[in-house]
Amino acid sequence: MRNYVIMGSEQAIRSELLNGREEAGSGDFSPNGTACLKTLTREVVIDFERRVISKALEAHLWNRKQTARALKISYRSLLYKISQTGISRKRTAPTEWPERAASDD
Repeated sequence: MRNYVIMGSEQAIRSELLNGREEAGSGDFSPNGTACLKTLTREVVIDFERRVISKALEAHLWNRKQTARALKISYRSLLYKISQTGISRKRTAPTEWPERAASDD
């Protein structure tokens, strides 16, 4: 996924989609039961978008403008998808902050 976001590798996204097929197909659907295909599809799409956007945000250190550019969507679309998929807007602080330069006293 990182290759797709950073380098725009189409092969990386195809690989992710194929790997996610088994996960997506293992939802709450029972072959003997009934299900709304539209609802199931929407749930899978939202879950996939959540994973892609989260990884892209992490790759770009939560810079939403850079993330939107990398995903080739508008900034407003990214903000909408962040709220739609339930991604927390609060980013976590890095584990180690860079040391401040010693001030001359």
